[in-house]
Amino acid sequence: MQRKFRIHTSNQFQRVRHEGRSYHHDLMVLLVAPNRLPFNRFGIITSRRVGKAVQRNRVRRLLREALRRLMIDMPSGYDIVVVAKSALVGQEFNTIVEVLRLLFRRAGLVEDLIEGW
Repeated sequence: MQRKFRIHTSNQFQRVRHEGRSYHHDLMVLLVAPNRLPFNRFGIITSRRVGKAVQRNRVRRLLREALRRLMIDMPSGYDIVVVAKSALVGQEFNTIVEVLRLLFRRAGLVEDLIEGW
């Protein structure tokens, strides 16, 4: 993901937490806030509760790939943060994509996406 599409400072993460809406699932939490930019920015939070470094990095890689596949059909102008929960460790990629799709639908960011993704 290109740098301009990432949320990377603590101030940006805090703004999304305080100004945004949250959508919860057993595997992750989605935080969404408008950003007044012509594109979306994404951030991923994996705390030490998720597991050791290898597990956290794997979760981040899977989430980044799922976001990359789903961001095509989303409207622009949002900061989106995904907070991984410990239950996400060991989940299949398709499960992660489905949960993200469900949370995006709850947030009103996407309609039904193309089947097979």
